[in-house]
Amino acid sequence: GPLTLYFDQAMDRASVEAALNVEPSFDSSITWIDDATLELRPTSPLPRDTDYHITLAASARSTAGLTLVEPVVLDLHTAAPLQVVQVVPDPDTTEVDPGKSITVVFSRPVVALQVEGTQPAPLTFDPAVEGEGE
Repeated sequence: GPLTLYFDQAMDRASVEAALNVEPSFDSSITWIDDATLELRPTSPLPRDTDYHITLAASARSTAGLTLVEPVVLDLHTAAPLQVVQVVPDPDTTEVDPGKSITVVFSRPVVALQVEGTQPAPLTFDPAVEGEGE
């Protein structure tokens, strides 16, 4: 998704765009939503588990000619790939009580926790098992 920068006043677009630096760089497009809102949108998905250092130099100025007091620095980190971090019972466990729960813990939420209605099933079992997930 986009990175959106909100300013408290109308900005000189050319000076802001010239003052914006991203390391490591990535192909992106800049769109101004209005004179005080800039959207930086990557042209392709960013690599996972990567640090980005975004700087807006103090040379960025408003339409009134005011510059920033100091550079704005943002450090961002893209999410790591989804991983299973724990399974209970442990893999290759034998003689498991078929009435007991199977617990799978992921590194981050898989589906929204507070959405009503049908959601995608994050797990499938082979062979299939009866029951419900939460």
